[in-house]
Amino acid sequence: MMIKRRRSEIGFDSAIENEFYQLGFKGWTVQREPAVLKAGQYAFIPDFSLERNGTRIYVEIIGFWTPEYLKHKIEKLNLLQEKDSMILLVNRSLACTGSEFQAENLLFYDKKIPHLEIIKILRRYEEKRQSDEIAKLKGTEISFDSDLNVINLDETAKRYGVSLEALKEVVKGQNTPGYSLLGDQLVSKQVLETIQDELIGVKKHDDSLKIFERYGIKAYSQALSMLGYRAKWSGLDPENAEIVKI
Repeated sequence: MMIKRRRSEIGFDSAIENEFYQLGFKGWTVQREPAVLKAGQYAFIPDFSLERNGTRIYVEIIGFWTPEYLKHKIEKLNLLQEKDSMILLVNRSLACTGSEFQAENLLFYDKKIPHLEIIKILRRYEEKRQSDEIAKLKGTEISFDSDLNVINLDETAKRYGVSLEALKEVVKGQNTPGYSLLGDQLVSKQVLETIQDELIGVKKHDDSLKIFERYGIKAYSQALSMLGYRAKWSGLDPENAEIVKI
């Protein structure tokens, strides 16, 4: 059983580790000392993991160490099977060039965590995972519940074990007769036609939103535009907003 500790209960070996934990990584969840990995005859506990949509990336911060400790640390890191899913952050003042590490994702830092560089690496992992999922889905016949007027694609994505983003990319390229893709949902054209009839004579923006909410449609701005309307604002008060035909 995993026990989630509060930030105040988590101990750090250095200020740089504390800084890393406080950063946000665009949807990636940070966990401190997440697992015990095998490195040859040694056990290795990475400083952090970053997790999103089933993908786990480990992070090790290598700071101020003696030459002997650093040599042993590099040896263990190079023995890990998880090297391809590891980000190494190495203090630039250490007596190493980086060539000693058998690591694809190696970043040097001075006094601050190279946040944007880490985000770029994570984006590559996201793109690789999405590409693999799209390839998987293209070889699969995706079935939807045709009895539903509004299909929530996040539920379909979970059923196929892929991300919502990958599923939407595949759906965009497929023919889904009788449905339109609106946000994270497939909405039947029959429902859209019914809503279009109900919008006749409606002026207030809030009243139009209630119609979409009644049918469970979340991307109502996109739906309004598809049906030939736009919002007209008078000041900042949303109650004064109206919808007008384009």
